Amino acid sequence: MKCDFLGQKLIKNCNDWYVCAHKCEHPDLPEGEIVKPIDNCERCPCYFNKNIKLPIIINKEPWPRGKLVKTSQLVQDSILLAGNLPVDITGVVGIPRSGMLPASVIATHLHLPLGEFNNGRINWLANGWRSQQLRPGEKLLFIDDTVYNGHTLSRVRNVFGDEHVYACVYARPQTAIKSIFDICYRLVPFIHFLEWNLINGCLANGEVTYHLKSIIRDGIGCDFDGVIVHDEMTKGVLHTPYLIPKRSPVPLVITGRGVDEMEPTLQLIAKYKINIRQIIMRPLHIPNNLYDIAKWKASVFKQFPNLGVFVESSAYQSQIIAEELEETGQYVLCIEDGHLRLGKKVISSSSPSPSTDNNDKISLPLI
Repeated sequence: MKCDFLGQKLIKNCNDWYVCAHKCEHPDLPEGEIVKPIDNCERCPCYFNKNIKLPIIINKEPWPRGKLVKTSQLVQDSILLAGNLPVDITGVVGIPRSGMLPASVIATHLHLPLGEFNNGRINWLANGWRSQQLRPGEKLLFIDDTVYNGHTLSRVRNVFGDEHVYACVYARPQTAIKSIFDICYRLVPFIHFLEWNLINGCLANGEVTYHLKSIIRDGIGCDFDGVIVHDEMTKGVLHTPYLIPKRSPVPLVITGRGVDEMEPTLQLIAKYKINIRQIIMRPLHIPNNLYDIAKWKASVFKQFPNLGVFVESSAYQSQIIAEELEETGQYVLCIEDGHLRLGKKVISSSSPSPSTDNNDKISLPLI
């Protein structure tokens, strides 16, 4: 079978997402089916407009599919992206809210004015540096943290025109061929998790596209210590905010804290206004050790088959929980090592590579 996009040989369930974006996105066709590009259809990732200029990708090493992108990684990659930007940029404009993270890093490192895009205009965040109106000859950098479909950055581009630079730190491979951005640090495949949006993003409550539903289902469950509040592993001050859910309630929290710690736990939840729909604490007959707690967490999460991913703080416990959940097909994402697990498989352990042997391979949708 030949790929009609690049003319290269394809393998069934091909995982070579970086080389070729050949999977169909159309809701009326089977998910993941290999199809020919649909002429002049920009919804199809196979569509390629030969008249557009392809963006610059700084780091061509694929990010492992499913691996958690830490906020510290975003900062580091933003610094590296800054060093590859055009030298004549006169200001940096972030796309709220997450886009303000790389924007502030880049503006600080390049000592440029920092602004935010807000309802079709730019709000500069430093008094006296710039007026609200663009001057002739201004060349701004508009940047977002990630580009998934590219709707937001495309809207910004339509407002300000092509004379500026449009960038993102991370982008889905399919967007790289659609003339949405000019420069990107790295392509990140489906499925990816972002630490800064993990709990307050659309994943938590299953507000996702149909491509993600098979993995996320109706949302996630998570640990308490090491996910919502700091513990020894995260190296923050114990029991202070880490990833606090505010946007909407996390459907389920399963914690190794014993039920005898219910009162101080509820006090923490009230103090930091933590938005949780349901919390389940360890019964006292479950031994207070990592192994038994992990087995217990898995047994509880199995009772919620509508939730697709459990976010666990400990790498050791993540492995145990994932193996216990193999029969339900529920995933485990680990904060400590960043890996996504399904059963005994570590999905994010390495970059995907094509293989004709599908007996020992997990196939994720390549969207």
